[in-house]
This record gives sequence, structure tokens and C-alpha cells, in this order.
Amino acid sequence: MPAKDEGIAMTYPPQPGQQPGWNGYGGQPPQGGCPQGYQQHGGHPHQGGYPPPGQVPPYGYPQGGGGWGGPPPPKSRAGLWAGLGAGALAVVAFVITAFVAPGFLLGDDSGDPPGGAGAQAGGQGGGNSAEAFAQGIVAAFNNSDTNTLNAAMCPGAEPDVSEVIGQASVVENMKLGAVKSVSDTEATAEVSLTAAGSPMTAVAALKNEGGNWCWDGITMGSAGSSPSVGASESSSAPAPGTGGGDPDGVVSRFVEAVNNGDKNAAMSLVCPDQEYTVGTDVERAIGDSAKLTAGPAEQDGSVYTAEVTGTDDDGRVEGAVGVSDDGCVIGLVLF
Repeated sequence: MPAKDEGIAMTYPPQPGQQPGWNGYGGQPPQGGCPQGYQQHGGHPHQGGYPPPGQVPPYGYPQGGGGWGGPPPPKSRAGLWAGLGAGALAVVAFVITAFVAPGFLLGDDSGDPPGGAGAQAGGQGGGNSAEAFAQGIVAAFNNSDTNTLNAAMCPGAEPDVSEVIGQASVVENMKLGAVKSVSDTEATAEVSLTAAGSPMTAVAALKNEGGNWCWDGITMGSAGSSPSVGASESSSAPAPGTGGGDPDGVVSRFVEAVNNGDKNAAMSLVCPDQEYTVGTDVERAIGDSAKLTAGPAEQDGSVYTAEVTGTDDDGRVEGAVGVSDDGCVIGLVLF
């Protein structure tokens, strides 16, 4: 079998129309940690748990918050779901899954005076405009410069920002996309990146406070929809995200579909905004001949999590399946 790779699922606050992100073993993650995808057996991301604030979570289940994956640590049953709409990983996967926004949009206010966090991050991008500030954030991620990233945060920034910063070490090849202004004091920006080997996009919210730009929020998304979901599905396959019914029933049907190698059936139970992340995980599970047994789904807020155990081509596996309160699957994590 090939060496195990890290996977991530990024999870962040759900956007309109999105399902809440999920981290793995259930529960909304505490602030300060980023969720991840699961580590993989030749493809399966495995292991997880949320790390304490400022630490990079292990490969596998996200640990204490939304964000990207990191190096493998000891297994943990810490909360693994974060708000994303993949969701959350996730990101969290990420987590993993989660991370589903179209892009970053930042305005260019070249007249912004220097100073504060905006000047620190913006300095790397050249100048103190919103665009330069965003470029500084991108450069800081590519250099794993958490000091600059922390200094760039707005005083009242959303918790997901610090969680993502905690995962800077697993981010590679971040690139700044379109830059547009939302108002005189607000902007957003589009970026693409690779986290723990998984391509994705993100949208960050910026604010100008006292003449200096700062980082106020972020929404993670996937780099695109799952290539094997959609046209490849048979016309008789149920529409995605129509799991319905009780969480235990959704988990049971989802696990049965994975065990039978039926991706179409499994994906028919997945929330639409989680198709890319979960679709990849389902493919890996089926590719590794996973045979899983699910426990009861336990509720934590708006998310239900069922632990799963079983085997795959590499031996014994453990993990979890996450289900939203809408009755559709928002995450699969195995380690």
C-alpha cells in the first residue's frame, strides 16, 4: 500500500444555504484550533481531534476548531465539528470539510495610513491598501509566519480566523485571487491554496479600523465540485442531500452504501455543499475496501455524530460520520 497521506477538512461558519461544518467525533470545536480531514490509508485521511489554541491539529480528525490538517499526534476524542458548510473541516478538515465560498474579494484603498496590524501584514505585500494587506496575509501563510498572521487579526475577529492561523504550517502555494471593495471600511479577497495535499479556496473578510486594515473573518470552501458526483451518477440515483429521516437511519444507509462500494447511493445522502469533501472521502473508503459498523448518532448542537469502526485494506480503522440536523451527511472521517 502507498504511504499514508494527510487529508484535511476545513470547517468554518456556514454561509447562506450551507450546512454547518463537522469535525469528526461531534461537538462544536472550541476556539483556537483548526479541524482537519482524516489521515489516509493510501488515501483515507485518518485520526483527529482538535488541538489547543495555537497548535497544529494532528492528521485525521479535526481537533478543537475549524481549519486545516497537520502532523499526526495521539488520537483524541475532542470536538471535531466546526461551522462551515464544509464543511470545517471542518476543513476539519481540514477539516477538514469542511472548508464552500466562491472567493476572496478585497478592495484597494491606497490611501490607508500605515500602522497597526494592517501595516504589519500589508508591509509584506507592499503598501497599506486592502489588496496589499491581503498579499501580506498570503505571504505570511506561505512562510508559516503565525506572528504576522496573529498581528493581522482584528480585535474582534471571528474565532475561525485564529483557528485557521493555527494551521498555517500545512498550507502550501496560497495565491491571491480577485480583489474588490465592499465598502470604504470592508473588503473581501479570494485565495486558492493547498492544505495537507488538498486543493481548496477561501474567502476572508477584512476591515479597516482606525486607518489600518485587519483580518476579521474567513469562510473555507473547496476548489471545485467532486468530479465523480453529478454526471457519473445514474438517473435513478436520489438527489444529493435528501437523506431525510432520523440521523441513525441516515448513518446506517450511508455506511451500508460505503460497505457495498456504491458511491452513488452514499452521495445521495450527502449535503450538497459537502459533496466535494465527502465525495473524496467516500472514494477513498471504497477504494480501500472499508467495511464499517456504526454506533448510535449522538446530538451536539445542530450536528449528529456516529462513531464507526471496522477494517480496510490496511487493517483496523475507526472514525465517525457526521449528519446535519437537515438529515444529510456532512462528513466522513477514518483513521
